[in-house]
Amino acid sequence: MNVLIISANSLPMSPVGAAYIAGSALEAGHRVAVFDCLPDQGDETGFIACLEQFKPDVVGLSIPLVTCDIPENPLKNRFVFTDIRPMLNRLVTIARQQTDALLVAGGSGFNYFPADWLTCLDIDFGLVGECESSFPLFLEACSREKELQRVPGIIIRSGENFHIRPWQEIKNLDTMPLPAYHLFDTTFYNRMGIPWGMVTKRGCSFGCTYCSSSFPNGRDYRTKSFGRILAEIRHIISCTGAIDINFCDTSFNSPIPYVKTLCQTLADVNTNLQWRSGTFKPLGISPEFCNLLKASGCRFAGLSIETASARLLANMNRGYKKDDIRSALHNLAESGIDHGISLVLGGPGETMASIKETFDLVESYPGITAVWINIGVFGLKRHLQPLIPESGKSRLFQDAFYVSPELDRDELEDFIETLGDHKNYLVQINKPWAGYTP
Repeated sequence: MNVLIISANSLPMSPVGAAYIAGSALEAGHRVAVFDCLPDQGDETGFIACLEQFKPDVVGLSIPLVTCDIPENPLKNRFVFTDIRPMLNRLVTIARQQTDALLVAGGSGFNYFPADWLTCLDIDFGLVGECESSFPLFLEACSREKELQRVPGIIIRSGENFHIRPWQEIKNLDTMPLPAYHLFDTTFYNRMGIPWGMVTKRGCSFGCTYCSSSFPNGRDYRTKSFGRILAEIRHIISCTGAIDINFCDTSFNSPIPYVKTLCQTLADVNTNLQWRSGTFKPLGISPEFCNLLKASGCRFAGLSIETASARLLANMNRGYKKDDIRSALHNLAESGIDHGISLVLGGPGETMASIKETFDLVESYPGITAVWINIGVFGLKRHLQPLIPESGKSRLFQDAFYVSPELDRDELEDFIETLGDHKNYLVQINKPWAGYTP
């Protein structure tokens, strides 16, 4: 079967999800091609040529993120979060015009609100959960409707009704496919300096009140063996010609004993690897751990702190305290490892006083390389409404982001304007949900 994977990404990051899915189809014996929207910018002419040359039987849409409308009057240094809906709708229309291929959607962005995505794109099939195992089963069953309904994690749209089957975890991550990066334009990514993504584990035990990651990944950690990780790193280097890896686990440095052993393994084999991760939690980052990070090839550590307000940390159930953030930032600065932080402003109970508390701490550590700031919390509504809405009407792009109603709109907008004066701040402003009133 000819399987075309569309990597529907518009941000400067490697196509890690699409690469693993393409690898799963290759391992199942199918002929696989990719259309990568980042270097191709959704070029319709190139997509038509791809369809004519490859003649796919199945087109898989790998959707890594959920996006909303871009607000007017962007700030200086504002991170432009491109709305991929128009591009994806055009590609779906072209695929229908040019082929009889079956269309199916999946990906981490799709997982959160699959019914909304199917309605938005006007397609009938999607896969939620860990598609590395379910996608080959879908391909095997795609010619037999009754068997399709039994594929783990499948969601089938029929008018305004949805059939969904529970997805299944991959128990042994060593059985996951190797990412098929050789199908992508590796020269483009290497020229852009974009590191190649891979996962070492799945799951997150933190249980943050606003986070939806436990839905697709589970609360219990499932880890790859260190031998498999080394083999995967060598595979990526062979495919891409690069030694830059991004570990994109949900929480990279948890559990701590596993990560320490991983770093020691990388240090012992001396692969000249240069790696980074943007999902460190500010726990266990001692001077000794920082030395181990450096010895293993860590070139950048991104701390996911979200807030430095003691009250908000407790509200979010983040699992660490303000002193843990200070300790992590101090030890990383002393180690000389480049490091940044990510913040999410506007969660339940957020006030201008709690925002000030966060930035008072941030500005007391001048060694921070970059600060990623999200205005609005994504996914909170995921905990407040059923997975499948009663009607087929899509509310995803209106209600995906929450902003605390305790924030005065004028004060918040004035504060946002000041963020544009910081060269190392990247600001993403998300359209708030309907519950936020000026």
